[in-house]
Amino acid sequence: MDNKWWKYLVFEVFAGKVIRAQSTDAVLNQRLIELPAFEAMTCVGICGWELVSVLPIDGHPDQYGMYYFKSLD
Repeated sequence: MDNKWWKYLVFEVFAGKVIRAQSTDAVLNQRLIELPAFEAMTCVGICGWELVSVLPIDGHPDQYGMYYFKSLD
C-alpha cells in the first residue's frame, strides 16, 4: 500500500483577486495573494495541484469564492 498523503491548498477570492491562501507551503501562499483568480488557478495547476471543488459566493466564483486543490507530491 502506498503511504502518500494528500496535501491541500485553499484560496479565497474577493473582487476577482486572491485575498487569502492556506497550504503547507508558505512561499506559495505569499505568491498567490493579490493575483487575479484565473492567474492563481493557472499557477497552481502548473505546479501540479488538482482542483477539487469551488464554493462560489453569489454565483460568481471568478469574483467571490473559495477554491480547494489537492496534490500528492
